Amino acid sequence: MDANTVEEALRIAMRSKRISQTSMARELGYKTVAGVTNRLDSSKNSMRFDMAYKFADVLGYDIVLKDRENPEGEIVVRGYRSKPD
Repeated sequence: MDANTVEEALRIAMRSKRISQTSMARELGYKTVAGVTNRLDSSKNSMRFDMAYKFADVLGYDIVLKDRENPEGEIVVRGYRSKPD
């Protein structure tokens, strides 16, 4: 399945796992659902990578870089740190 934005991909993943914005907000530690809603609204700003990773992690997904010329060539992002140690 293809998506045009990371926000769209995350909405598709949430639907497929039947996870509501309310439960995502709870899992991500937001006090209100607006925190999730605002981040999934791609018309405002693109989601930062660290936030996309957190959403994907809560949903049980990995972020993958896939080589267009060699479909078997892919790199799976297994963790994220915003700053190097």
